[in-house]
Amino acid sequence: MQNKETEYLVDDLKGKPRIIAPEEGEDIGIYNSNVLLKITSDMTNGQFGVYQIELAPQSMGADLHYHRFMEELFIVISGNLTITAKDAQQTALPGTMVHIPKFTVHGFKNDTDEPVKVLLFFNPSMGREGFFKGLKQVLEEKPFAQDRFEQLYNKYDSVPYKE
Repeated sequence: MQNKETEYLVDDLKGKPRIIAPEEGEDIGIYNSNVLLKITSDMTNGQFGVYQIELAPQSMGADLHYHRFMEELFIVISGNLTITAKDAQQTALPGTMVHIPKFTVHGFKNDTDEPVKVLLFFNPSMGREGFFKGLKQVLEEKPFAQDRFEQLYNKYDSVPYKE
């Protein structure tokens, strides 16, 4: 047993690896697309979050926006994802990684006739899964309330970009 004078020198090794199977995670269907919450803010103490996005053919992922506090990383698993920056568009093929630093205007969509599957990382996560749950709710409300949509964006560090 250690004495109190040396306890601060010893790491508390209590963590355990988490293995998350491909189909595991909370599934949020948004229109004809899906978000699968793979690694949530609760699991990482808000350090990062990982979400699997499946965009149906000809689907918008997000219009132009930026983040003040988060960085974002897309990894394209299948299909071709269109990434839009403030002044350019680029197609990200399977295996492509797209890093979005803070204060970088960007959007994404699937403008093909095939589905697109992407892993999306946020660092820090800032409870990003709440954004996806809220997005489903706001987009399903009739009539659509633009003010609630903007409130959701603001809460989760997504600032719409207007030229």
